[in-house]
Amino acid sequence: MTASIWPLLVDGLLTIATVELWKTHRGGGGSGQWVAWLAFVFGICLSLVANIGSAPTLSVLQVTVAACPPLVLLLAVELLNGALKHRSRETGCHGLAVEHGGF
Repeated sequence: MTASIWPLLVDGLLTIATVELWKTHRGGGGSGQWVAWLAFVFGICLSLVANIGSAPTLSVLQVTVAACPPLVLLLAVELLNGALKHRSRETGCHGLAVEHGGF
């Protein structure tokens, strides 16, 4: 039973951390951002360990394939955060979410 909910726990942690990263970015950052990054990196590490541990054999190819999804997620979130920062600098609406009670 516990093994069947493990992926949901890790994916849930990653999802919540990602949303928090976007919220803290839009709301001006602060102390919440490092906690969100810590939770996100912890979730990525858990996902890496679980994926690599479930590889059929520990060959270089199998480990590389198993490690790809969490690393791609990490890269995608980092790229998206960079794009959000760049866009907020261009438009000058860094604190818009806080002022309007949004996201």
